[in-house]
Amino acid sequence: MRRSARRLVAALGALLVTFGLAETAVRVAGVVAPLPSQYVRFVDDPILPYRLQPSSEIHGRSASDEFDFHYAHSSLGFRDRERERAKPDGTFRILGLGDSFTYGAGVDEDETYLAQLERALTARAQRGRAIEIVRAGVPRFFTEPERLLYEHDGAAMDPDLVLLGFVPNDVVDTAVGANRVRVTADGRLISTELAAVFERFGGASRWMYERSQLARLTLRAWLRRTRTHAEAAPRLGDVYLSDGPLEAAWLEVERELTRLARTTRDDGVPLVVVHLPQRPPWPEDRSYVPDRLARWARSEGVAFVDTLPALREEARQDDLYWPIDGHPRASSHAVFAEVLAHELVQRGLVP
Repeated sequence: MRRSARRLVAALGALLVTFGLAETAVRVAGVVAPLPSQYVRFVDDPILPYRLQPSSEIHGRSASDEFDFHYAHSSLGFRDRERERAKPDGTFRILGLGDSFTYGAGVDEDETYLAQLERALTARAQRGRAIEIVRAGVPRFFTEPERLLYEHDGAAMDPDLVLLGFVPNDVVDTAVGANRVRVTADGRLISTELAAVFERFGGASRWMYERSQLARLTLRAWLRRTRTHAEAAPRLGDVYLSDGPLEAAWLEVERELTRLARTTRDDGVPLVVVHLPQRPPWPEDRSYVPDRLARWARSEGVAFVDTLPALREEARQDDLYWPIDGHPRASSHAVFAEVLAHELVQRGLVP
C-alpha cells in the first residue's frame, strides 16, 4: 500500500510539474488574451438584457495592466453625476447612448467625450441656458439595447437631442445577440456556453478558468470544436466587408437604428449617430463603416458625424488608444468631443 501511495504521489507531482511548465509556456508565448476587466457590475433587468448596478462603485487595475480605474455610478445606473429625471427649467438636455467607448472605459469621468462635450457646449451656450448631457453609455451595449434604453428610460428624461455613439464592434455584438450572454451572481457577463460549463463542473471550473491561461486556452478550444457553423464567433474584420459574413448583422443594426430614429422623430427629438472607430491602424477599408452609416442616415434624414478623418490627422496615433485594452485614451475622447461640438453647432442642433 505504501508503494502504491508513493506511486500516486509521484504521478500527481509529475502531473503538477507538467501543468506548471505548460502554464508557464502559455503565459510566456502570450497566446491567451487577458480576461476582460471587471470594471463594472451588471444586474438583470426585465426590459434590457442587463444594466449597470445603480449607485455602485468599483476600482482596480485593468486586466491589460495599462491603467488604474475608478468608476462610480449614479442611482440611474449611469457613469454620471446624479440627474433628476425631470428636466430642469431652462436646460437643453442631451442623452448620450453607447457602449464602453461612450461609458469611458480607460479614462477618468471628466475625460469622457460626453463630459468634455458638455463643457465645450456650456462655454458657448446662450446666456441663461444650461447644457446638460446625460451620460448613459453602458459597456457591452449595442444598437438594440441602446434603442431599448431610450424607449424605457431615456425618453422619460425629456431629452432635446439624442447622441448615439456607434463602434464597429456593435455589428459583432449584434451577430452574437443578447440571448447568448448571462449575468453571474457577482455581476459579470459571460457567454451562455461558459455558464453551462461552470454549472456542469462546479465552482472549481470557474476558479481554474479565471486563474489559469492554460485552462482558458483548453476550454476555448473545446468550445470552438463543439460549436456549429452558425454559432461560430464572428470576426471584427468581417465588419468592414461589403456583403460579407456579417451582412445579416449589418441589416439588423440598420433595422434597429431605423426603429430608434423613427421613435425619436415621433417624440420630436433629433437623433445624431456618431462613428467612433476601433483602435488604429485605419487602412482604407475602415471607411466602409462610416460610409455605410452615412448612407443609412441620409435615407432616414438623420444627422451623422464621423470622427475617423480627425483621428487620422492626429500626428501621434499611437497615443490615441490603449494598445492592449483597445479603448480610447483621453486624447481620443478630446478629438471626439471637438468634432461633435463643431458639428452640433454648425448644424444648429444646440442653442
